[in-house]
Amino acid sequence: MEISFWIQGNNKENENFILCSIHLATDLHGGYSEERLVKIQEIMHDIKETECEIRTQKTIIIGDFNEMPYSKGCLNANGFHGLPVLSIKDKSTRKVNNIEYRKFYNPMWNFMGDFIYPPGTYFYNQSKLYSPMWYILDQVIMSKDVLPLFVKESLKIITSCGGIDLANVKGHPNKKISDHFPIMCEIRDE
Repeated sequence: MEISFWIQGNNKENENFILCSIHLATDLHGGYSEERLVKIQEIMHDIKETECEIRTQKTIIIGDFNEMPYSKGCLNANGFHGLPVLSIKDKSTRKVNNIEYRKFYNPMWNFMGDFIYPPGTYFYNQSKLYSPMWYILDQVIMSKDVLPLFVKESLKIITSCGGIDLANVKGHPNKKISDHFPIMCEIRDE
């Protein structure tokens, strides 16, 4: 599992950002969901400490999460708590069993279904009863403080780049290039 932090700032209070890029273990070839949840809890602990240290709550987590938006690590309050809907007017936290958890927004929920192509960043047709076939493993999750700066229309699953088609003839990721489609989003400067 790879995790890296990048902090952008200009020494003015509340103008710092935390960008955490991750690559977590996959479940597709073995069960690592429990281990991944523990790692996610460690990441969230480190993010909280970093936010306190540089006095900001503008946090963006992006990368190959290797689980779906509705999986425990992404959705659980004690995980990334990446909700499908979060408004600037909403309360920043919610209480579960008398523990306060910060809410994050996961806009990748919007790619599920057949209204937008592709319906995921990874395609894998398993010979199992449970197989969504399209997976949204690459995601971006952001804190409520980033919402006013997030350009919703910019969020895309990239299927071509520089005139090169990243999809094979079936429309799935071309494994000769990458087995995942990359994602892209824009966060405005204040």
